[in-house]
Amino acid sequence: MKLSKMALILPFNPIHKQTKPSFWSKIKQFWELMFDASIALPELQVWSKRDRWGNTLWSACDPLTGRSISHITEEQMRIWIEQQYR
Repeated sequence: MKLSKMALILPFNPIHKQTKPSFWSKIKQFWELMFDASIALPELQVWSKRDRWGNTLWSACDPLTGRSISHITEEQMRIWIEQQYR
């Protein structure tokens, strides 16, 4: 009797089989992901790295224009971004 009460308290009950998503729900999920990916606009990607002396160097890539820049200072990056979106 104690075991059955314990099974009801636990959030995961190994006695009951969990249901798998149906074939059609997987197809629907796939098409939703494809739709979301097709309407997503590419965004400017900016990242930084430190060189061996501890200096922060910035890089960026604009997928819309195909332009990129790398290993520049933060100030140079700000100028480059401003020039891209004039």
